[in-house]
Amino acid sequence: MSARTAVLVLGTGWDTGRALTDLLDGGRDRTAAEAFPAAGPRMRQVAALTDRVLAASGRSWHDWRPGPVPGPDSAEGRGLRESAALIVRGMDGAGPLVLGDPLLGRVLPVWRDALDGGHRPVAVLTLAEPMAFARALRAAEGLPLAHGALLWMRLALDAERLGRGLPRVVLRPGAPWDALERLGLDLPPGGGPATETPPPPGREEVAEAGVPALGEAWRCFAILDRWASEGERPEDRATLDGMGAALDAAAWAYVDPPDDRRLAAGLARAEASARALGEDRDRQAWELGVLARLLSEAESRLDRQRGEVRAARSALAASERRYAAIVGSTSWRITAPLRRVAAKLGQGRGS
Repeated sequence: MSARTAVLVLGTGWDTGRALTDLLDGGRDRTAAEAFPAAGPRMRQVAALTDRVLAASGRSWHDWRPGPVPGPDSAEGRGLRESAALIVRGMDGAGPLVLGDPLLGRVLPVWRDALDGGHRPVAVLTLAEPMAFARALRAAEGLPLAHGALLWMRLALDAERLGRGLPRVVLRPGAPWDALERLGLDLPPGGGPATETPPPPGREEVAEAGVPALGEAWRCFAILDRWASEGERPEDRATLDGMGAALDAAAWAYVDPPDDRRLAAGLARAEASARALGEDRDRQAWELGVLARLLSEAESRLDRQRGEVRAARSALAASERRYAAIVGSTSWRITAPLRRVAAKLGQGRGS
């Protein structure tokens, strides 16, 4: 039996990621939803566990600073991987298994371990232009442009580094799905949602984002954008690793100004994660209830069958006792010659 393909949809192209996740998942997770990844209960479970892994690393979804993912040797790391495996087991259905979350790239070790053995994981790294990404975060979450540019780099660099070794493609905004054929995925004609070319950053935006942060983000984008059109180049990895090391080193010096909108958005996401975890617990309780009922029914059937076996054995023993009593009786012995004569006469009539 061949391994089921598991598609990891991650990266900075949130609109593309949402559309691709919905397409690959066959609409099973489609709801009138907010934004990727909260496209439905299935992906909310993925997002909730991703938030748990980040929290275990001392980070939140919008924190671009580095955070080590708990390893499989720690109790916490084993628990996170068991939770991920449970989510994977619950995603039944035909076609590929789909895990879609833009933050997935930051916690890939947990999901890769959960998929180990029974699946063939492949990755789709969605790509958005850094300033467009930062502008969207500022509009939706109140995050400064500099923070958005740094978070873009964190998501892109972690997804690239932690996804090495997986079959993968890089997908631009609005790109056709044809590139996914390299992963063995057969998709209908079409592509991601079309996006307008974002206007170049103005002077004030450059000043707010910071020339170093924005410049490094654009360098990283240029490399990954080239991969999208020409294929992955292993010689670029050293450059990307150097960018990641510089990003890690810069973390101690950067302090975000407080922002009520960002805090409120973070609280809303935490509440959504708590609701998703509650839904997950409810689903597990329901499944346990179903299993308990099935087990009770099986035990009842087994008890009935045991009773039937005992009754059959008792009837057989009674028959054997009656037969032994008849064979051992005086009348049986006395009539033995007559039975032999009758048997011979019966044979004679039949010849």
